[in-house]
Amino acid sequence: LSEIQQTQATETLLAHSTILQDRDTLREELCSREAELCSLREELKPFRSTQGKPSYSSLESEVSMVRAERDSLTQQLLNTVQHKVALSQEVDAWQEDMRLLISQQVQHQEKEREKERERERERKAGLQRSRSMRVRGERGKGGFFSSLFKGEE
Repeated sequence: LSEIQQTQATETLLAHSTILQDRDTLREELCSREAELCSLREELKPFRSTQGKPSYSSLESEVSMVRAERDSLTQQLLNTVQHKVALSQEVDAWQEDMRLLISQQVQHQEKEREKERERERERKAGLQRSRSMRVRGERGKGGFFSSLFKGEE
């Protein structure tokens, strides 16, 4: 029973703490909204009085000025997008060139390795031929041709 009461007391305290935190957050938000509302009221004051009210023509000129600025920004955005597309195409072309170059280098290296293997095979085959030219029983005395050109001993 004591544990249940302690658990309930703890839960009650946590709930109360959460409620107090929420209340403080709501108060801060309310103050912020009131300040924003006051600021907006101050901005609207010139439009409510007849003396500070802008004329239709000044509003119209401001609208046309904003439209011109919007059109200018739209054109800048379009130019930027076109530039980005061009750069993207250049990057794609560069990547393709690099892939081609790397592929060619790999093929060249493979050909060089194959040539080196072929040279090695030819060298080994040449050694085997020169060994096969020796007459049996003349090991250490020189090859077949050396016995032909030696003088009589």
